Amino acid sequence: MLSTPSKKRMKTTMIQGGVASSDPTPSPSDSPTKKGKRTVKSSARVPTPSYKKYDTSHYTLYDLKNPSPIAPVGGAFVSFGRYDNYRLFINGALNNLGEIPTSGVRIDDLTISRVINTMKASALHRNWPADLNKAGMIRATRVPLGHAAKIYMKEGEVDIDEKVVKKNEEGYFYKWWRGIHCLMGQEGFDANQYLIRPSFETFRCAQFSFKVGYRAVLQAPEGQDGTTIETKKHAMEEKSVKEKEKGEEQVSKEEKSGGEGMGQMNLEEKGSGEATGDVR
Repeated sequence: MLSTPSKKRMKTTMIQGGVASSDPTPSPSDSPTKKGKRTVKSSARVPTPSYKKYDTSHYTLYDLKNPSPIAPVGGAFVSFGRYDNYRLFINGALNNLGEIPTSGVRIDDLTISRVINTMKASALHRNWPADLNKAGMIRATRVPLGHAAKIYMKEGEVDIDEKVVKKNEEGYFYKWWRGIHCLMGQEGFDANQYLIRPSFETFRCAQFSFKVGYRAVLQAPEGQDGTTIETKKHAMEEKSVKEKEKGEEQVSKEEKSGGEGMGQMNLEEKGSGEATGDVR
């Protein structure tokens, strides 16, 4: 239960390990330094096509039953294009974190929410360099992938901006890591809710939070949105393979048909030559 908000500041509902709790304590990063609290001059911006193309549809899914190891890309992060051959790990029903691959993969929003509190920043970056930077923070220009990370909020809960959930707003909301990065998954991205945050934005809390203005598009528990993203993606990949095979088969038939036509034409030419006595 939330305590009664004070006159100075309402207690914001923070989310730790997926469980909501009242925590008015600011993150250590919120504390002013000797030079004063760092501020961000830039504002959130709409992603350009060069970023948007690296969404869920851009990647082949990682198959737990038949994993095909991909050699990890070494060196410093330059662009998402360096990880084009990486598989995308999505598993809404995951129960064992040990099943999450740590090499040659990208991970979706829900998976990030599951691992980001379980290891040091250096390990997070080493395992998933395309998604998390050296500080263990989600890359600012990373577009949402796969399943969204969500939390169910009831009437009276207070978000990071001290806005209160109304009765008709009860439901699932997207989780915001440290109050600045929304893990809305592909569903939020498709709904054009995603904006690239400023790279050096100050953390607003130490864990997860939520925002009333970011109620989940799909009102279902995280990873349980009916027709799952995994199913849709596999169906798309199977359709693509079948279309490719169908196209190759059609080309083969046309080539065979063309060859038979040439043979018929040669016979006709030979017959014509015999009729005119022009056989050599």
